[in-house]
Amino acid sequence: MNYQRDTQRLVLAIALYNTIAGNYFVFWLIMTLEYC
Repeated sequence: MNYQRDTQRLVLAIALYNTIAGNYFVFWLIMTLEYC
């Protein structure tokens, strides 16, 4: 097994998930401030 490749893939997946979650949170925050 290649643990380094699996670790890089896991880190990449976490980073991608965090980016999507962060963008969604910012979008929700802007929409809430605009229409509240």
